[in-house]
Amino acid sequence: MKTSEEAICNDPLKCAFSFTKLLPNITAIDKEWDASTNVWNLKLSGTEFSGNASTSMLSVGGIEQPVVTVLPSTALFKVTNSPSSKLTGIRLYLDIGIPEGDRSLLDQGVTLTPKFVGISSNQGSPGGSVIVLNVQGVGSADKVSDITFTDAEGADKSLCENHSTISYGKIQCRTNPVTIPADSEIKILVDSSAPAEVCANTDTAQCKFEQTNSSMPVITNATIASASTIQITGTDFFESGYQTTVEFGGVVADNVTVSKTSIVAKWTKGVPVVANATAPIVSFEKLNTTDLMSVTHFASGKINIANALEITAATTDMTCSFNGGCPFEVSAKGLSTLMRGDPENNFITICDRKCIF
Repeated sequence: MKTSEEAICNDPLKCAFSFTKLLPNITAIDKEWDASTNVWNLKLSGTEFSGNASTSMLSVGGIEQPVVTVLPSTALFKVTNSPSSKLTGIRLYLDIGIPEGDRSLLDQGVTLTPKFVGISSNQGSPGGSVIVLNVQGVGSADKVSDITFTDAEGADKSLCENHSTISYGKIQCRTNPVTIPADSEIKILVDSSAPAEVCANTDTAQCKFEQTNSSMPVITNATIASASTIQITGTDFFESGYQTTVEFGGVVADNVTVSKTSIVAKWTKGVPVVANATAPIVSFEKLNTTDLMSVTHFASGKINIANALEITAATTDMTCSFNGGCPFEVSAKGLSTLMRGDPENNFITICDRKCIF
């Protein structure tokens, strides 16, 4: 019985195999800014390049980058993802094999210059907004020193209350609750020792940003309407296209009803109690957006509401074992919401022992 059999080639000419000496050779690598699409490309130069978008691949630090074009002496790849503006550990794979050349060119790579090309919204709320700035060349792990705007006197002021890089080319900013004029210039300061980056988009309108009350939500009054609801009145509330959130005392409302001039926020366990008068925080997050286009606006206007803890009933004349286990009931509007929202800091003790809620 045969357990294996050698395959025989019937036509030696068709079965011949040899290693080619015409491997691709990389002679240079450089960055190239595409002003028409507002992206950075990596350009590799050399000889004997072959293949196309489906048979070629380039990676930066193990992350694949899309192919733009492959020609006999150049290969162009779009940079879409990198943890750093310094692109190192570059590897090129073509259909004929791995190119030859100076490996240090690929290991050392290139460093991208940040290019500010747009903002997810050109208009913000004086109550503050969460916007995303498109800054190509900033890696997902890179930190940005500051983002500024020019005020009415022409001075540079910090735009963001806080900011962070959320992915390659995307910087999320919670704007300061201030008025920002329409002709303000936004600048990105990546490195405090380097000059600030201004708009690199040929369509400079994409980099403009203003923050005024025009068409933005403003709170004019807020009151506790019932044990479980807060009534908020104002102007220009977003009725559609946005997810409305109301937070009071650190607890988000379970249900929110919105009209252009009125909001009713409901907490099923009661309006949270607060030690001191506190203003409800109302935000509107735009729906159906990509990460690069996400935006949230906070309503301006601070109306403080008092809702101190008021016990209306409690178990009295209770006799209980030192081992505990006895039911104790206390009634107070909003108490349940408060304790469920932050059980570590809000609880009831009897004889210095914490009760199980």
